[in-house]
Amino acid sequence: MAYLNKGLEISLIDVNDDKEQTFYFEGGLASFVRHMNHNRVVLHKQPIYISKTNNGIGVDVALQYNDGFSESIFSFANCVNTMDGGTHLTGFRSALTRVYNDYAHKNKFSRKKMQI
Repeated sequence: MAYLNKGLEISLIDVNDDKEQTFYFEGGLASFVRHMNHNRVVLHKQPIYISKTNNGIGVDVALQYNDGFSESIFSFANCVNTMDGGTHLTGFRSALTRVYNDYAHKNKFSRKKMQI
């Protein structure tokens, strides 16, 4: 929850053992992405982080590419892990693919030129 809600501080106190643990992540989702990639070779130092609210609906996205071959995607809706994705994840993937394809087209990248 502390990762998902930027600026939220959660303190747990065990009164039986007099122990306290606090969770707070200034970067929110970006901190979560950095944590998930801490043992990987990342392709860019800082995660890409986007936060937008439109008509009362907020969306936060954080991503960071690494040199791995498999993807790790965690999606949440209303702070609930949507392990099977959903329309919000499908829409995000489609939009990201469209942005990359538009960028490649505008900069005249060719799939044939990029083959190794």
